[in-house]
Amino acid sequence: MVWIRLRHSNYRPYTKVVPIVRTSGSRHTGLAAPPQRNMHKIPSIEELTNKINELTSRNAEILKEVKDVNNYITCKCSHHISKLNQVIMGVIEDLDDQKESYCNIRETYTDYATKMEKIDKELAIIVYENERIITAHALLAIIYKYRD
Repeated sequence: MVWIRLRHSNYRPYTKVVPIVRTSGSRHTGLAAPPQRNMHKIPSIEELTNKINELTSRNAEILKEVKDVNNYITCKCSHHISKLNQVIMGVIEDLDDQKESYCNIRETYTDYATKMEKIDKELAIIVYENERIITAHALLAIIYKYRD
């Protein structure tokens, strides 16, 4: 990290010093490249609901047979539903990884975490505690409950 002294600095007015992260770029022009290592994209609720909508649209015929959480064992297409369960578990793991990476950024994390933790907790309750498949009814309830 390179520390550059500036005249008009809003970062630290008492020292007038601003940190600039030089990741790559030209050293001859004196221009600092944007901090690519620290740039992360926070997925919105809409992106998460779009993923879940894609899952439900692809497996609509399979999920029609699953009407209740308790009778999923008698479903004919249990193999395909287990694949759907694995994809949703992957979404939950991605959310956990993104939460860990955003714990230090409090300004962007506060509003994001409150909504994502509600969705993550409900998905985890449906999958882990009941040891059942996430049904289409449960997915739609989560989507419509926390839609922006």
